[in-house]
Amino acid sequence: MNEIIRRLQTTRSIPADCLAAIDISTSPGRHAAFDVLARNVALSFLDSRFTLPVGFDLMQQLVRLSNFDLSTYTWDIFEAFACGAYRTDFYPVDLDPAVQHTIPRLRKILDLRCGSLLARHIRLADANAQ
Repeated sequence: MNEIIRRLQTTRSIPADCLAAIDISTSPGRHAAFDVLARNVALSFLDSRFTLPVGFDLMQQLVRLSNFDLSTYTWDIFEAFACGAYRTDFYPVDLDPAVQHTIPRLRKILDLRCGSLLARHIRLADANAQ
């Protein structure tokens, strides 16, 4: 997983013809692979392993790597990060878009996908943090 993320971080510097040679589009479990990567990015963000800008950047790179062909699940995770990444003057100074939008949306998306097991994990992590 770390190797995949490290390679995603260098995607911008890889020439397009090299990426085309990989031909990810022919892999049978292509959407499933991106779903797992997106889920791991979301869980790592919720576990405070990295910041919102890092998570959003990783999700943007997944979008580029997939050539914009992602499942609804992965797009939902991307949009959750996008909601927290953008700030306007209309937001009050004390409002954190990540806390107000990204975290609740990610929890809802992951809870719907994984059922009550993930919900228990998140509640346990919250209880340990307090």
